[in-house]
Amino acid sequence: MLHAIESNAPDISTVDLELGDQVDFSLSLGDGSSQVKQLRITPASPSYALGKLPSITPGVEVLDILLLPHEVSTPMVPGKFQHLKYLNISLPAVSAADEYDYLSLLAFLDASPALETLVLSSASIMNCVNRGYGRIHRDVSHLARAQEFRHGSLKNVTIYSFYSAESMIELTCRMLKHTASLECLTLDTTHGYSRCSSCRSGRCFPMDARDVLQAQKSLVAIRRYIKPEVPCNVNLIVVEPCSSCHASAN
Repeated sequence: MLHAIESNAPDISTVDLELGDQVDFSLSLGDGSSQVKQLRITPASPSYALGKLPSITPGVEVLDILLLPHEVSTPMVPGKFQHLKYLNISLPAVSAADEYDYLSLLAFLDASPALETLVLSSASIMNCVNRGYGRIHRDVSHLARAQEFRHGSLKNVTIYSFYSAESMIELTCRMLKHTASLECLTLDTTHGYSRCSSCRSGRCFPMDARDVLQAQKSLVAIRRYIKPEVPCNVNLIVVEPCSSCHASAN
């Protein structure tokens, strides 16, 4: 059943939608749609985000979105977020059999020519020690676009829960190779956990043994595949488990 969400407020600048399990919905903001600068929506499909949101909120500058876990396909001709500067994409936990094709997320960059900051919180893989080796559901329709990917505005990229999935490594390398404006790339293998240096307790947020093991595999992948692709004008920041607080998890 389609759930309609409507607002005719003329001066609305921020929209925050928590839809829960409501997958089928339509959003209408009336005359105030062009005034919306910040949009947070959880969850939404990539096809809806790229196919509908650019026309619903044409002036949006900050977009925070939780993508649905089982749909990675994107529209063949997505709309454009002409004014989007900051994009935060989160992916929910999935099983090892439902691994994401991270390369498909390039469609969001193609649709955001003015984008300056990208934050990606990757999916947690449930009950999987060898994270990164799950089956990838790849939508081949976006591969041609990936070959042509170029971006001239993106300056800062942060990936939380970076791990050694082939499509995540490929996504990162393509951004490094084809984003001339890139200044800083942060790869966090610890899920963005609080660090002992900034905590009143003096201890990092705990990581279990499987997370520490996966982070170590991720560090190997970064050294082998990512670092050789980093241009001299890009600052690479790698966040790894704490040698003191997380040593006991090994």
